[in-house]
Amino acid sequence: MTFIRTRCRQHTITNEMFSDLIVKRKWEKVTKKVKSDITLGMPHRSQLCTRCRQLHSPLFFACVYSPPVGTIKALLRANPWAIFEVDCEQRLPLHIACENGASPKVINELIIAYPEAVSKKDGQGMFPLHKVCQSYYGNVDILVSKEDTLKYLSKVIKVLLKTDPSTILVRDSIGMSPIEYALGARMYTVCLNILLKAESALQSKALQR
Repeated sequence: MTFIRTRCRQHTITNEMFSDLIVKRKWEKVTKKVKSDITLGMPHRSQLCTRCRQLHSPLFFACVYSPPVGTIKALLRANPWAIFEVDCEQRLPLHIACENGASPKVINELIIAYPEAVSKKDGQGMFPLHKVCQSYYGNVDILVSKEDTLKYLSKVIKVLLKTDPSTILVRDSIGMSPIEYALGARMYTVCLNILLKAESALQSKALQR
């Protein structure tokens, strides 16, 4: 039996398909297998989390490795309930995708499946927007150019803010706002301006009330 530790650090995978295909990002084969066998999208196809001793759906693992939107759709069709599951850090799949530099198409697909996830906090009091501002840039697939990374980041920020603009003002459990994370991560000026504009718009509305 093969054990593979993901970037999440707490999760391990024993299913051969995931150890050989997801970690190596053989997405066409992953998608084909999931379509032919929907049980591959179920929690029992993953090993117990080493931290909480619970089973997390394979959707969590896929979101760590920058999957294409077709794979996400296949996993969601196989197990629609996976979109609502939280891991031992109270993260939804959307949190993990945002943290690990998933493409705008993947982020959008996860939001379509569960729009309320944009407004959900994880165990650290962080919204998906916090995750994007903190970690997205550093975790985008290395094959993605800097120009495309800028486009990805801008699109992801915009779709999150469009779904719930109020998240721009909320601080997490250590008192950090999304913009403060963006500044710490030295985010592109264009993306930082999107955040600042959204913050200013909300503050202006609050003053008019």
